[in-house]
Amino acid sequence: MAEDRINTSRAIGSLPEGMRPKLGVLQNLALFAKRKPLGAAGAVIFAVLIVVALAAPLIATHNPTETDHRSVLAKPSADMLLGGDQIGRDVFSRLVYGTRVSLMVGVLSVAFGITIGFAIGLISAYFGGKTDLIVQRFMDALMSFPAL
Repeated sequence: MAEDRINTSRAIGSLPEGMRPKLGVLQNLALFAKRKPLGAAGAVIFAVLIVVALAAPLIATHNPTETDHRSVLAKPSADMLLGGDQIGRDVFSRLVYGTRVSLMVGVLSVAFGITIGFAIGLISAYFGGKTDLIVQRFMDALMSFPAL
């Protein structure tokens, strides 16, 4: 009886009881944004920063290292969107190119932390016993300090 119902539902094109339809990529993204709005906002900001870093030569209005004595502490204008700094460099261009450095530092620091944490966890688990106890107490002591 139940087998006939399953075969009938497959023949009609609907899914068996208890199964959900497979969602597309956009539907999954919309569901993620609805369930985790802060995560979605962070992902959007990260994506924008990546686009800005990759398109820096197209977005920047001036050479970020070029100085111009006439633009020292210049006010924001159509030529210099955020004005000039103390030695006449375009602040907007420096901000756009600085995105590259900031992303590189962020990604490398996370990669470094993951690598070190993985190695410590692997050593702790492999040797076990007293080594594991010592490593865990050391990590507990590190976790007791507030994050900077």
